[in-house]
Amino acid sequence: MTSDDDKTIRSSEVDVTIATYEARIAELSAQLEKERAAADDYMKRWQYGQAELANVRRRLTQERDDAAKFGNVALIRELVDILDHLYRAEATIPSSLRQLSWITGIVLVRGILEHALQQSGLEAIVVKAGDTFDPQIHQSINELFHQEITVGCVVEEAQRGYRFHGRLLRPSLVTLSRGKAEEESAVHSQMERDLGEQPTDPEGAP
Repeated sequence: MTSDDDKTIRSSEVDVTIATYEARIAELSAQLEKERAAADDYMKRWQYGQAELANVRRRLTQERDDAAKFGNVALIRELVDILDHLYRAEATIPSSLRQLSWITGIVLVRGILEHALQQSGLEAIVVKAGDTFDPQIHQSINELFHQEITVGCVVEEAQRGYRFHGRLLRPSLVTLSRGKAEEESAVHSQMERDLGEQPTDPEGAP
């Protein structure tokens, strides 16, 4: 075997070794990419799990807070009914009797109860004559003619409404305006004229 043949054999062995290493490197690179993809997937799953856990914790905290706030709503409703009775009783007291000590005591008790309810989260809904009717907080119980208040707007409040911790506890009962009486009368008169002017079918017409 000549020296040239020996060099050729060694060169071939080196080429085979390099090819083997290159194949192994390619195999390891592919495996590394696969592991990186798996690691990314695991990280995304972990982040998603953490976000879900945070949402559950937040929801449980909200439910606990709501239970603490609204757990006694039935009692609040009953106390509001008592407050209504005290207001009605106070409204019927003649001015000549308001200086009596027991009358003053009733008014004082009403004020103490109202303050305690406010401290617990009760808020009265403010209603004024002329307010636009809002079905979210108002409930109409009557309508009447009014010379100044626009049709469909509030004329007066029949019963006070309340919110409890920002939520509607009960709507305000209100009377709405039908507008001016003469305007409705004019509308009715026009309708009657329109009906009277309608042509009638000729006798014997099919």
